[in-house]
Amino acid sequence: RPQHARATALPPVEDSAALLEFYRERFASFERERQEWLQRVADIQVAHADLHRSEWELRVRQDEISQLQDALGDANVQLFEEREETLKLLAENDQLKVQQ
Repeated sequence: RPQHARATALPPVEDSAALLEFYRERFASFERERQEWLQRVADIQVAHADLHRSEWELRVRQDEISQLQDALGDANVQLFEEREETLKLLAENDQLKVQQ
């Protein structure tokens, strides 16, 4: 009985060859699909790295802009103070001319 059960469980030889070919094709198809997915993952990793680098460069540029804006503000304050000092000295100079 066990030999008979095994014999009926095995497909005929010609069916085995077709089944083997079918699974080889399926395997090849899955392998191609796997390679496509691996390539997509690699592409996404590259895109992610580019995004990260761009975000970092943006942060650096924003910091530079902020520092330049602070420096410009400081320069404007200093310029205003120098103008005030110049006007004060001009007024003082005019008073001295009047006194002479």
